[in-house]
Amino acid sequence: MQLQYEYFLFDLDGTLVDTAKIVENVWCKWCTKVNINYHLIKECCHGVRGEDIIRQFLPEADIYKELKWLEDQELALSQLAIEIAGAKHFLLSLPAMNWGIVTSSTKKLAFSKLKACNLPIPELLISSEDCKQGKPHPEPYLNALKILNIHPSKCIVFEDSDAGIESAYKAGCNIITVTGSNMSKSSSLTSIHDYHSLIGHF
Repeated sequence: MQLQYEYFLFDLDGTLVDTAKIVENVWCKWCTKVNINYHLIKECCHGVRGEDIIRQFLPEADIYKELKWLEDQELALSQLAIEIAGAKHFLLSLPAMNWGIVTSSTKKLAFSKLKACNLPIPELLISSEDCKQGKPHPEPYLNALKILNIHPSKCIVFEDSDAGIESAYKAGCNIITVTGSNMSKSSSLTSIHDYHSLIGHF
């Protein structure tokens, strides 16, 4: 696979680190706590900011109190995060100033997951706190493109969820999907299961 791009943007959960069981465990606990049907949440909890899910399903709640509870629960489990195969090797093969992470996690959670998997910390990390509107809105990726001062055509995005794919697509980026269980549709250029096939091809 030979693809020519200068810049690389990555989602985090499900794209660089496997946290599916962690995320679903925490949301299941939250649903029990607030008496909401977990199956409604499960359909949309991947790739979307916690605060947006809370606003959708429990609009009368103290958003930041609930978000702090979710963050604490996920932090307690973050050491269980697993590197997507080949991710570290691939990231270290890229110029440090030419890649970044665009995640719906909080910054604190993002750092915790990266450290748990011994992945490099990027210079550019767009987290949930950095955007007025989260994925699937294009703002997260547009913010990253603005900071890098590049046209979307110079960038490839790696995503795993419907919300993330839609966000990157609306921002004008080409997309490689890291295939898993978090998407039902795809607008991607191509798909990968891990990063081994990409090493040395950019």
